[in-house]
Amino acid sequence: MDTVSMAEPYGIEHNVRSGSRASAKASELRADLDLQHFRRRAQGRPHTKAGQVRQVWPEIRNALVAGHRLKDIRTWLSEMGIDIGYARLSDYVSQLKRREAVLAPPRTNSEAPRLTRRKEREPASNQKATGAIGADPLANLLEHERREVLFDFNPEPNARKLIGFKEE
Repeated sequence: MDTVSMAEPYGIEHNVRSGSRASAKASELRADLDLQHFRRRAQGRPHTKAGQVRQVWPEIRNALVAGHRLKDIRTWLSEMGIDIGYARLSDYVSQLKRREAVLAPPRTNSEAPRLTRRKEREPASNQKATGAIGADPLANLLEHERREVLFDFNPEPNARKLIGFKEE
C-alpha cells in the first residue's frame, strides 16, 4: 500500500507535481480526524525498558514512599514481565526523581516542613567578622592583624627542638 492511499483515510492530501522531484506536502488535517488508532498505540506497552519503567513510575514512587526496597520492586516488575537489572532500574528511578524535582514548583514558606532546627546563634565575634566580609576590605585586614597569632613559622629551626634530634 503506497503512502498516498494510506494518508487518505486520515484526511491528509498529497500534492505531487509531475516531472519534478516527488515532494509530498501534507496539507490541512480534517477537523474530524480520528485519533483512536494513535491513542490505542500510546496506551499500549512501550518497546523500551525505560518507557516501561516510566509507564509504571507512579506505582514505583508510591512503593518507595511506603518504604519498600528497590530490590523488591525490581522483583515485582519482573513478575509483571518487565525484566530489568537492579542497576538499570536504580538509574532510571534516579533520573525520574531528578526530572520530578526539576518540574516540581518551588515550595513556599507555608509549605516548609515543621521539623526544622532553629539556627543557633553565633558568638558576637563571629557575627562581626562574617558581617564585615566584603563590606570593608580595610576593616577585614585590620581585624585579621589584631587576631592572636597561633602559629609562627621559623625558616631556620633550632635543631635541638626538632623531633628525633639526638645529641652526639
